[in-house]
Amino acid sequence: MLCSFGGKGWVCEEWGWVTAFLIQDALLERRANPGGKTMEREDSKLSRRDFIKATGAGVAGAAALGSLGPFAGKAMAQVSPPKLSVEKGAELKVLRWSPFVGSDKEMWEKNTAKWEQATGCKVTTEYLSWEDVRPKAAMEASVGAGHDIVLGWHDDPFLYPDKLLDVTDIADYLGKKYGGWEDVCVKYGVYPKTGRWIDIPMGVPGQAICYRKSWVNEVGYDVMPVQMDKFIDCCKKLKAKGHPVGFALGHAVGDGNNWAHGFLWAFGGKTVNKDGSPAINSKETRMALQAMKDLYDNAMISGCASWLDPHNNKAFLAEEISVTNNGISIYYAAKEKFPKVAEDTYHQYPPQGPVGKPTELHLM
Repeated sequence: MLCSFGGKGWVCEEWGWVTAFLIQDALLERRANPGGKTMEREDSKLSRRDFIKATGAGVAGAAALGSLGPFAGKAMAQVSPPKLSVEKGAELKVLRWSPFVGSDKEMWEKNTAKWEQATGCKVTTEYLSWEDVRPKAAMEASVGAGHDIVLGWHDDPFLYPDKLLDVTDIADYLGKKYGGWEDVCVKYGVYPKTGRWIDIPMGVPGQAICYRKSWVNEVGYDVMPVQMDKFIDCCKKLKAKGHPVGFALGHAVGDGNNWAHGFLWAFGGKTVNKDGSPAINSKETRMALQAMKDLYDNAMISGCASWLDPHNNKAFLAEEISVTNNGISIYYAAKEKFPKVAEDTYHQYPPQGPVGKPTELHLM
């Protein structure tokens, strides 16, 4: 998600991906937008599988795709972008996480350089570890000073919605040009109290279960099972064979949140109700906790309670664990530097619990 502290907008499109740079109030003259309405979702022809294929590599995969992905061959609507002027010599400060994959940073900086060339302005990008971006952005929102743009995650904008710029005109333009927004983008892009867009969704790295196939075969399963009871049984048997599993349960922004939320939802639990009231204290939550405790005590490697995002990557590549959840970084790194691990690494959907349907959280 791209969100801007009191900034304005200019859009640069490269490699079929849209990079929205939102520039500080003093630098731009915003056109009036009286009576603007929030764009409703327009129908998209993307299936769930196509959506995951297209966004599975997130920002990092854009350079590798080298095309319009699911939009290839489709006519784009002839829509004029918002008419926003950029002050000569302006400087834009951007805060984002340090990439796990080198092509992510390469693509980001190439797009940034093209924006600088097109506008004559300068962009300074500060890269921080995943866990450090959120507290720094929250502090800057509180004091009203710092970076102009934050590249964050799906729920970050809702921690300080009143501090962010209304980017409805940019979101409307992108939606009209590319055939509408996915429902999830509207959910995490629009602030319900105002009906206005407060951020620009720009990528969804899909999550999957990474597992060592030969080790799973050793304990009697052809593939990593999806059903929760069989999933936990397989994990227990793996540990008994000397191949424990490992999931980030510390303050891990990516893998930790994706794993824990999906696990909770698999049992029908939830953190809040639709009206925003707390919903965590429920029998469904207790069922999820009991299952997680069983998995933690009897299948996981020691130390997972303090793991951050890099820990499960390192443990899997070092062959210390047999199963974890991840986006693209483990398999990407394995193919680059650990061919033996890559050859035996397979992927599966996250486990499904008593609710009987997928309950996956993917990092937006």
